[in-house]
Amino acid sequence: MFPFHQPSNSRPLRLHSIGTVHLFFSILRGSYGTVKKCIHKTKGNVYAAKVIKTANHNIRKTVLREIEIMRSLGPHNKVVELVDAYQTPFEIVMVLEL
Repeated sequence: MFPFHQPSNSRPLRLHSIGTVHLFFSILRGSYGTVKKCIHKTKGNVYAAKVIKTANHNIRKTVLREIEIMRSLGPHNKVVELVDAYQTPFEIVMVLEL
């Protein structure tokens, strides 16, 4: 499909840090996951991290398709930009502009 960044620590996100971002408090909760405020570890930029639990194969497939579509769109002033994406065995994290 397309490359995902694999976090250096493959444990679930309960550690509040993954890849290049630190995760903070939840902004929203939904039926599939949560949106958390996050900050880039070195740059200090603030983003939203959409953390989706992917125990169900259909959910994982849908999220991967969403990421593929967002990446193909590229930057647009009317669409939230996908900054990066990470996956663990249990979750997919989409880092989005705030």
